[in-house]
Amino acid sequence: MRGFAFRLERLLDLRKHTVEQHNRFLVKILAKIASVMNAIDAVQSEKEELNQSWRAAARVLQPQAARHYANFAGELERKLAADEGELARTQKEELACRALIEQAMRQQKILEKLRTRALARYQLASDRRQQHALDEFATLRSGIGSDGKKK
Repeated sequence: MRGFAFRLERLLDLRKHTVEQHNRFLVKILAKIASVMNAIDAVQSEKEELNQSWRAAARVLQPQAARHYANFAGELERKLAADEGELARTQKEELACRALIEQAMRQQKILEKLRTRALARYQLASDRRQQHALDEFATLRSGIGSDGKKK
C-alpha cells in the first residue's frame, strides 16, 4: 500500500534471506548424505563380491592370496567404518540445519504477522482520515456549522 512503511521490513527481508540460505545449505547436506550412502552401498557390494569369490576360491588359495584377501577385506571394513562415521556427522549437520530453518521460519512468521497487523492499523487510520475528510466536506457543503445550525 502506498505510504505504508513497516519499520521491521529489513529484518523481515533478512529472515527470508536466512531461510533461503539455510534451505540451500540443507540441499547440499542432503546431496552429501546421498553421496555417502551410495559410497557405503558400493563398499558393501564390493565386500559381498569379495566374500563370494573368497568362498569359491577358499579351497585352492595360496597363503599369500589369503593374506591379500585379509588385507583387502580389512581395507574395505575401514572404508565402510569411515563412510558410516561421515554419514553420522552429515546427519547431525542435517538435524542442526533443519532446527535453524525452523527457528528462522518461526521468526519470519512472527515478523510477517507484525507486518500484517501494522498494515491493518495503517489502513484503519487511513480509512478514518479519509472518512473524516469526507464528513468535513459534506458538512461544509450542506452549510451546517460545527454547532449543528445551518449558516
